[in-house]
Amino acid sequence: HNVRNDISVVRTNAAQLLDGAEGLAAERARTILDTSEDLLDASEKARAVEQLVESGRERRDTDLVTVAREAVDAVEPAFPGVALRTTLPDRCEVRAHPALSTAVENLVENGAVHNDGDDPTVAVGVDCGAETATLTVADDGPGIPYGELAVLDRGEETQLEHGSSVGLWLVDWVVDLSGAEVDFENTDRGCTVTLTLDRATGDGDDAGIVDELDLGL
Repeated sequence: HNVRNDISVVRTNAAQLLDGAEGLAAERARTILDTSEDLLDASEKARAVEQLVESGRERRDTDLVTVAREAVDAVEPAFPGVALRTTLPDRCEVRAHPALSTAVENLVENGAVHNDGDDPTVAVGVDCGAETATLTVADDGPGIPYGELAVLDRGEETQLEHGSSVGLWLVDWVVDLSGAEVDFENTDRGCTVTLTLDRATGDGDDAGIVDELDLGL
């Protein structure tokens, strides 16, 4: 909480300096503003991770389509220049950790924020099978750096090799808690992330407790 407050103070002062500044002064104020916004975003995601760890480990039945729609609705206002497209059935019940919505929102946001294309697009789709369901988030940006993917695949960070995105770690942990699978596939232009989840069992919230979460940091 204190860190977020202090970063907000830095951000506000940088914005005031930028207003009316020119040349090198404007460039430096912009750097301070951009960096403080990145730190604020990382702080908010770290708070989400803390809440995830404290939230318990029960899986519940949830509608994956609603989760996808709400993620798009949450991200879209912040990225008016990115086309967010959806291909969704009416409903698709899956068994997952309650933080699934946070993970999906992070995937949609990640596809939008790093997209540097001329006409950036993020496509979100759900395919509802008999035993499993898949959610895909595909963008036409530069893709996720392979160093980031290697760290996630290994499941831990080192002093010399570590990821820069708290959001991707959050996704990985929610997937683990949901008993699901995640696949990151970089293409010539863009990245497609696929979540594969078990369909709902109809047992409501009486889900089994999953193993203790290993943060891997």
